Amino acid sequence: LLDRRQPAEGHIGLGITTFMDQHQAALAQALGGFAHAVDPLARMLLHSDSFRAMTRQVREAAERLCQGRLVLVHEGGYSEAYVPFCGLATVEELAGVRTAVTDPMLEFIRLQQPNPEFQAFQRQLLDRQAEAL
Repeated sequence: LLDRRQPAEGHIGLGITTFMDQHQAALAQALGGFAHAVDPLARMLLHSDSFRAMTRQVREAAERLCQGRLVLVHEGGYSEAYVPFCGLATVEELAGVRTAVTDPMLEFIRLQQPNPEFQAFQRQLLDRQAEAL
């Protein structure tokens, strides 16, 4: 889930950091099933940089709200060929380093992302839904 105000690589999420702010979370826990573009069960159009951005958002929220307490759990991932790139991006973001490893699918997956017109439609719809809550 991403903060809908700060989409990661074109994905608009449901505002987990907003939720954490509203409920003054004492601990941040993130479950990573790695529902990426290559996952045969999810096909969420996420790529390694999406996971990097989500990790950054949750880490920043944990620093702001939970004295940095953050638990990450990897549970699943149904593409042994692509999960390692998403996992590495997560660990790199947490460690504050970038390795020389490159994601061979990154540009291909980026080309499949929704165009700006569709992203604007998504943002408008999600904003209306958020207001209805």
